Amino acid sequence: MSVAASRNRVLGLYKDILKLGKHWEAKDAQRTLIERKDILEEATRTFRENKEVTDPKQIAELILEGEKRLLIMSTSPTNNSRKLIGSREADRTSGIDASDFTPEAVTFTRYYFTGTKIPIELLNNIVKLFLSDNQFYEKFVKSVLCNELLERYPIRKSYRRNLLKLLITELERLSMDVSDELYTIYASCMVDTMEWCYRIFLTSDLAELLVVIRESTQQLCHGTTGLSLWQASCDLANFLCQFENLLCTKVLELGAGCGLTGIAIARTFHNCNVTLSDYDSKVLKQLEFNVQENLDETCSSIEVLNIDWTSFDITQLNSEPDVVIAADVVYDSLILPALCGVLKSCLQTSRKSRAYVASTLRDPLTLATFRKNIDIHGLRIKDEAAFAMCNEERPHLLKLSDLKLVMRALGFDPRNAQIDQMTMRFREMQRTKVGGHQEVDHMDVDEFLEILKEDNGEKDETADEMRSAFKLFDKEGKGWITAENLRQVAKELGEDLSEEDLEEMIKEASKDAEGRVAEADFFAIMKRTCLQSVAPPSSSIMTASETNGDADQSHNQSDKASDHQERDTKPDESSNKNGDKPERKTGTCKWFNVLKGFGFIVLDDTKEDVFVHQSELKMDGFRSLEEGERVGFYVRTRNNVQRAGALEAWEVGPEDESKTLIGSSIRPLGSKKDRLIRCYKCGRFGNHMAQRCKKVNADEKVCYGCGATDHLFTACPKVTHRTKTGKEQQCEAHEAEQTAQ
Repeated sequence: MSVAASRNRVLGLYKDILKLGKHWEAKDAQRTLIERKDILEEATRTFRENKEVTDPKQIAELILEGEKRLLIMSTSPTNNSRKLIGSREADRTSGIDASDFTPEAVTFTRYYFTGTKIPIELLNNIVKLFLSDNQFYEKFVKSVLCNELLERYPIRKSYRRNLLKLLITELERLSMDVSDELYTIYASCMVDTMEWCYRIFLTSDLAELLVVIRESTQQLCHGTTGLSLWQASCDLANFLCQFENLLCTKVLELGAGCGLTGIAIARTFHNCNVTLSDYDSKVLKQLEFNVQENLDETCSSIEVLNIDWTSFDITQLNSEPDVVIAADVVYDSLILPALCGVLKSCLQTSRKSRAYVASTLRDPLTLATFRKNIDIHGLRIKDEAAFAMCNEERPHLLKLSDLKLVMRALGFDPRNAQIDQMTMRFREMQRTKVGGHQEVDHMDVDEFLEILKEDNGEKDETADEMRSAFKLFDKEGKGWITAENLRQVAKELGEDLSEEDLEEMIKEASKDAEGRVAEADFFAIMKRTCLQSVAPPSSSIMTASETNGDADQSHNQSDKASDHQERDTKPDESSNKNGDKPERKTGTCKWFNVLKGFGFIVLDDTKEDVFVHQSELKMDGFRSLEEGERVGFYVRTRNNVQRAGALEAWEVGPEDESKTLIGSSIRPLGSKKDRLIRCYKCGRFGNHMAQRCKKVNADEKVCYGCGATDHLFTACPKVTHRTKTGKEQQCEAHEAEQTAQ
């Protein structure tokens, strides 16, 4: 904490304590004046005694102790002044009447109080509501944007300042009167010396506070990331509170950090015993603060515990947990063995025990290490829930460009052709759909699940085929087959897998020491490896309201590389029903890039541009086309996502089929292409060497300075600004000597 921030926080605490002391009410009315005097004197004395303290660590401890004292005093059941500082009843009331709020206004309010980035489309919709209803504008500014609750629990000032700036700018652009309250709040956010900020999670009707979380304004602070709120904890809390029943359960949260997930469970489900655990001392202090801030008579019991994963023992817990939860703890491979050890110790106490681990997909290697350690400790992933990858600007919608990444997160290994087919089915679904969202390049969860479904006939046929193959080797009905049987089954089903893929499949399917494969494991493995099956796995999908995830660059590069590899395997869409090829077209090469291996041909009849890739050229050696070269080819429609509907040439050959393609005279020079290497025969830079030049005969040497054939560049008379060679100087001296004689 900076010196200025420390000073402001100390003065603020001192002011709040004095304010509370002046309005203090004692249990015994006769002692009210005495206790008020004691509070004021103690506050003044403590403030003066510590005014010379300069150690930042000691200052932070004093501030934390003062905040605890203030919290205890302000929540005393006999304190009538708690409405000024914050009683439990007053704290839990938001002061927002959302009875006439539109869905956009409700969403905006939720984002605003949690400090979540608000999409520009949502902001524009709110401004339109302001324009159409001035009464709503005044109410929204007072109850939401300038809510008094945000003075008690200030959200991040930089976030609030940037949002209000956008809103004020838009209002001024539309010539609307900007409320004085907005200017006042905006001005108060200009100076940001806060070390802590809050995130306020409201109930569904926005009337009350569900959870209030204090966090550090910096993601990495005091050598730990546990003082900041991370997205995985929000998603896990949302998932558990909406889709799970945790009534009367004992819940243990590992690596609780700010404690959002555990506190949300305690406030949602009654008669729970929630234990929040972490290791860092500063994180534990913050946990205690957040727990105290959210405790009331409706909240289940919450306990804060210091747990070191490397030396954990189940006896450290007051009771054996029924449910273990952890959010965003899978980020360091070194701590994963200890984490899995703690999970094993907690889960082996009861057959009904279960664990929920939420993690942001960052490094696939770290996630693979986590899975490996799970297997080593004898644990098993029963269900795997993948959160839909959403865009911050379009909540709860999945970008089509992320479709392949989401499929991989669900356990599939889709090919580009499958992704293209799913996209085409979605496009067709959009054309016939009535209502719903109007985003062209996005789909919601229901649409995503719909396009995963195959036709009933094909789906049943695939399942029956796998079941028949399994029973072929399990004639006695034992319910399992050997790993060697699995190898034979894969071949029976026509899977074209390499030996390495087969070994990996067998290793993953064999769950016991004897190498036996159960029917359920067999079906799961075959569905993942079978290219015909795109049925969704038995996993639940939940949308997240905010993500930080970007597209994986290596994944995109692999898509581009595999796009050319699969080009020849795509079906011929131009073939007619009889299997005959369409009419052969003719055209002229417009241009061809030899470095990237593609170009365009102009059709003779329609003058349209047709894409051509070098893999479709029928020629030997280096495949390319010369600009202006006449060619013959067939035309089909491209079916990939980015260029759906564009024309593409295939089986490209010379216009006269009795001849061969000429090809471009230009050759890529790799790293030398930027060195301006010029052919001394034709004078062109950076394209080809003289031995490949087709302008003149290969045996004929030409001066690349003037193009003459009777001399080379070193003896070119037209080049004046050059240094003469030693041989030329000797010849000139010899000629001058003979002339003089």
